[in-house]
Amino acid sequence: GCPKLMQAIQSPLVRKLVQMVYLLSGAGLFLSILLLCVAMVCVGGSVTCCDICLILVAFGFALPHAVVAVCRLIGSSSAWANALLSMAGEAASVGPQLCVILSTADVGAVAPLWQKLLNGAT
Repeated sequence: GCPKLMQAIQSPLVRKLVQMVYLLSGAGLFLSILLLCVAMVCVGGSVTCCDICLILVAFGFALPHAVVAVCRLIGSSSAWANALLSMAGEAASVGPQLCVILSTADVGAVAPLWQKLLNGAT
């Protein structure tokens, strides 16, 4: 019944498998963010100040997370991995919020005065 299912779910093998899938998906997510940053630079067209800031913030957010995920996948526990883990925690606190703000700041339909001034300066 249910207790046997719970024991199977909580077995070390299943937990390790779920942890590896989680780390692999996390590494893929953060590596894809880095690739999107590179693609924003390589795509033709005008690049605004907000686009550049978005790339820098997203790169600063994704890079430590991607390295931490890869280090955990390969089983590295060096001092660099611990330092990057601390950096990832700091980046996670404000990185995503800044990315959302910067990505919506370029919506040109109803630009506020500060955005018109910022776009005029670039």
